[in-house]
Amino acid sequence: MPLAELVLVAQTTRARLAATMFPLISPTFRYVYYFNPKSACSTHRTIMLELHRDVLADGDDLDVHDINRRFRPDNLPQIDDISDYYKFTVVRNPFPRLVSAYLDKCFEFKYSTGERYENSPFMETVHQPIFGFLERPVDFSSGYSFSEFVDYLLDAKTRNYVGVNMHFRPQLPREDGLTIDSVYRIEDDIEAMKAIFAEIFVEDPQRRALAEQLCDTHGTTRMNVTVQKAETREFHDGFLGTANFATLEALKTDGKKFDHRSFYDDAIRSKVALLASEELAAYDYAFPFTTETTAG
Repeated sequence: MPLAELVLVAQTTRARLAATMFPLISPTFRYVYYFNPKSACSTHRTIMLELHRDVLADGDDLDVHDINRRFRPDNLPQIDDISDYYKFTVVRNPFPRLVSAYLDKCFEFKYSTGERYENSPFMETVHQPIFGFLERPVDFSSGYSFSEFVDYLLDAKTRNYVGVNMHFRPQLPREDGLTIDSVYRIEDDIEAMKAIFAEIFVEDPQRRALAEQLCDTHGTTRMNVTVQKAETREFHDGFLGTANFATLEALKTDGKKFDHRSFYDDAIRSKVALLASEELAAYDYAFPFTTETTAG
């Protein structure tokens, strides 16, 4: 969806505070990247960093984890008007995005067995609230299924996602009437992302060329760093929507990849369609979707 102006409206004041779309502001190049967790945000924050390395005094000492601190609004008090800045966001189909969030932050797919579930922030913001909603004690031997995770989020939506981990919140604005100049869907061709940078750097061909190079270097057509590189693994072709952590662990140990579509049946698809109805409408997404096989 390049170069198409989109006006997004937060539903309520509380929802505005609990949505994603965190603004990262570039006063140097006069643009705002509204990032959404689990939507290739590490890739796009890396690109933002590389575009700024040579214009920041400490640019050589920064890494992608410094981006939020450096470019968020509360660390840029000298910027009080961004009305004429170019604004874009990067989104992902909610159906695979929620599976990715579940595998990454709930099942903690990327961690080895010995390291899994040791992250105290995840315990406080992910596991304890979900087990609490399910009215079960914390027990990682069985954990909880993707279907139960979706039920937790449906309940959280009625509370405007207050207190919900940011990786699970909808890809919606934190302010009413936010005008987005361009939306890049990570499933779209990379040329659409390059077109956004062409607008940002219309008077700076050298910086535009760098941005295009960074898109090619850091991205596939989905610009998604979570795409599983172990293509030699076999797919698991059974239904996983109600599988618990023990079942997923056994499959992972056996070297199987998880097709995101295998977490859906008609019932779960209907629940996620209700959960993500605003995102599906705003960004023209639907089910079925192109398969993703990811590590979370």
